[in-house]
Amino acid sequence: MAHTCVLYTFLFGKGVTITCSHGLASTNIKYFCREPCEDRDVLVKSDQSPRGRYTLKDHGAGTFTVSITDLQESDSGIYWCAVNRSVKDTYKEVKLTVSKALDTNRPTTPKPAASSQSSMTQSSFSTSSASADTTTSSSTGTELIRILLYLSMYQIMG
Repeated sequence: MAHTCVLYTFLFGKGVTITCSHGLASTNIKYFCREPCEDRDVLVKSDQSPRGRYTLKDHGAGTFTVSITDLQESDSGIYWCAVNRSVKDTYKEVKLTVSKALDTNRPTTPKPAASSQSSMTQSSFSTSSASADTTTSSSTGTELIRILLYLSMYQIMG
């Protein structure tokens, strides 16, 4: 199983949007949970309204996005993009590391020219069996967050 690692630098308190893709899941309920991903660990589902800092948007054809706002160091951990299946649910692992760093000498992620006040950076990466996009918004400030995302595709067999 191949992992692709991407290091992002964000301004403290901003958010991240993760795109998850699962095959043959256009009508299934999608959900996002924190490990160990029991019922009590589900943070948001496609059949419910946004919950707190978590929003899940189902784009159809098995693709959905999960947005987390106001990232904190305590958000570091393992999460799962999951699809409810009749036999066994399928999962995509997301390892999220959020660290607060005050480092004004370190270069930040390059920003494309933008016509509005805020700028948007987008990076794409993929694993051996899945793909994901990560999009973030940033504005000016001195505190930075570094987010390290690892994505891989898992199907849990029981």
